[in-house]
This record gives sequence, C-alpha cells and structure tokens, in this order.
Amino acid sequence: MIPNNYILEQLMYQRRQALLREAEQERRLAEAQPAAAPHWMHRLVTRLGGYLIAVGTRLQRAQAVE
Repeated sequence: MIPNNYILEQLMYQRRQALLREAEQERRLAEAQPAAAPHWMHRLVTRLGGYLIAVGTRLQRAQAVE
C-alpha cells in the first residue's frame, strides 16, 4: 500500500504538533528553574559558610576541653 498525500500531510501535521508541544514544555521548564545566583553572592555565601564552620569547630574544641 502506497500512502497518499492526505495521509502524509496528516502525519506531518501530527509530528509538527508533537514538536510544538515538546518545545512549549521545555520553555516552561526553563522558566520554572531558578536563575543562577550572581558570582559575588556565591562568594559571600561561601565565605560565610567557612566562617561558621571555623566558629563551630572552635566551640566544639572549647567544649571538649571543659
């Protein structure tokens, strides 16, 4: 059986609609993801975390001595 033009057009239309739905879904997923933090904010959080770890370590040592 040789497909006629109508069947080919319908298949192409369905494929195009599927691709459009996939593109829309990807666009929505991209919008839903949070934006990356600015570089300076990342450095600030890293420094603060390091400081808190150092303070916590000193407090644990001080408590162990007592």
